[in-house]
Amino acid sequence: MLVYHYYPATYEYIATTEARIDPIASSRTGELVYLCPAYATFIVPPEPLDDNIRIFNETTEEWSYQLVPAPEPELPVIEETQEEEINIPPM
Repeated sequence: MLVYHYYPATYEYIATTEARIDPIASSRTGELVYLCPAYATFIVPPEPLDDNIRIFNETTEEWSYQLVPAPEPELPVIEETQEEEINIPPM
Protein backbone atom coordinates (compact mmCIF):
# COMPACT_ATOMS: atom_id res chain seq x y z
CA MET A 1 0.00 0.00 0.00
CA LEU A 2 1.26 3.47 -0.83
CA VAL A 3 1.28 6.60 1.33
CA TYR A 4 1.15 10.08 -0.24
CA HIS A 5 3.01 12.76 1.72
CA TYR A 6 2.32 16.49 1.67
CA TYR A 7 4.15 19.51 3.08
CA PRO A 8 2.71 20.53 6.51
CA ALA A 9 2.64 24.29 5.88
CA THR A 10 1.20 24.31 2.36
CA TYR A 11 -0.33 20.80 1.99
CA GLU A 12 1.50 20.48 -1.33
CA TYR A 13 2.19 16.93 -2.50
CA ILE A 14 5.81 15.93 -1.82
CA ALA A 15 6.36 12.21 -2.35
CA THR A 16 5.02 8.68 -2.35
CA THR A 17 6.38 5.93 -0.11
CA GLU A 18 5.48 2.36 0.77
CA ALA A 19 3.28 2.13 3.89
CA ARG A 20 4.57 0.24 6.90
CA ILE A 21 2.51 -2.46 8.58
CA ASP A 22 1.28 -1.88 12.14
CA PRO A 23 2.25 -5.17 13.84
CA ILE A 24 0.11 -4.68 16.96
CA ALA A 25 -3.10 -3.68 15.16
CA SER A 26 -2.52 -6.39 12.55
CA SER A 27 -2.16 -9.09 15.22
CA ARG A 28 -5.32 -7.91 17.02
CA THR A 29 -7.49 -7.80 13.89
CA GLY A 30 -5.98 -10.72 12.03
CA GLU A 31 -5.72 -8.50 8.95
CA LEU A 32 -2.97 -6.24 7.67
CA VAL A 33 -3.28 -2.75 9.12
CA TYR A 34 -1.07 -0.05 7.63
CA LEU A 35 0.40 2.96 9.40
CA CYS A 36 -0.25 6.42 7.98
CA PRO A 37 2.28 9.00 9.20
CA ALA A 38 1.47 12.62 9.97
CA TYR A 39 0.97 14.82 6.90
CA ALA A 40 0.25 11.84 4.70
CA THR A 41 -2.79 10.07 3.29
CA PHE A 42 -3.75 6.85 1.56
CA ILE A 43 -5.82 8.88 -0.94
CA VAL A 44 -4.18 8.88 -4.37
CA PRO A 45 -3.36 12.38 -5.66
CA PRO A 46 -4.46 13.39 -9.17
CA GLU A 47 -2.03 13.31 -12.07
CA PRO A 48 0.28 16.36 -12.27
CA LEU A 49 -0.78 19.26 -14.50
CA ASP A 50 1.46 21.90 -16.05
CA ASP A 51 1.68 25.11 -14.01
CA ASN A 52 -0.25 23.52 -11.12
CA ILE A 53 0.60 21.96 -7.77
CA ARG A 54 -1.45 19.30 -6.01
CA ILE A 55 -2.86 20.35 -2.63
CA PHE A 56 -4.45 18.06 -0.02
CA ASN A 57 -7.43 19.32 1.98
CA GLU A 58 -7.45 17.58 5.37
CA THR A 59 -11.06 18.63 6.09
CA THR A 60 -12.62 17.23 2.92
CA GLU A 61 -9.89 14.60 2.44
CA GLU A 62 -9.59 15.52 -1.23
CA TRP A 63 -6.80 16.60 -3.53
CA SER A 64 -7.13 19.68 -5.71
CA TYR A 65 -5.00 21.71 -8.08
CA GLN A 66 -3.62 25.16 -7.37
CA LEU A 67 -2.16 27.31 -10.11
CA VAL A 68 1.50 28.13 -9.59
CA PRO A 69 1.98 31.89 -9.81
CA ALA A 70 4.16 33.03 -12.67
CA PRO A 71 7.58 34.22 -11.50
CA GLU A 72 8.12 37.94 -11.45
CA PRO A 73 10.23 39.17 -14.34
CA GLU A 74 13.83 39.87 -13.52
CA LEU A 75 14.74 43.52 -13.32
CA PRO A 76 17.60 44.68 -15.51
CA VAL A 77 20.92 45.05 -13.75
CA ILE A 78 22.15 48.61 -13.80
CA GLU A 79 25.90 48.79 -13.70
CA GLU A 80 27.38 51.28 -11.33
CA THR A 81 29.17 54.15 -12.99
CA GLN A 82 32.19 55.81 -11.55
CA GLU A 83 31.54 59.38 -10.52
CA GLU A 84 33.92 61.99 -11.85
CA GLU A 85 35.62 64.26 -9.38
CA ILE A 86 35.05 67.93 -10.10
CA ASN A 87 37.63 70.42 -8.85
CA ILE A 88 36.10 73.74 -7.95
CA PRO A 89 38.65 76.51 -7.39
CA PRO A 90 38.45 78.35 -4.02
CA MET A 91 36.89 81.80 -4.01
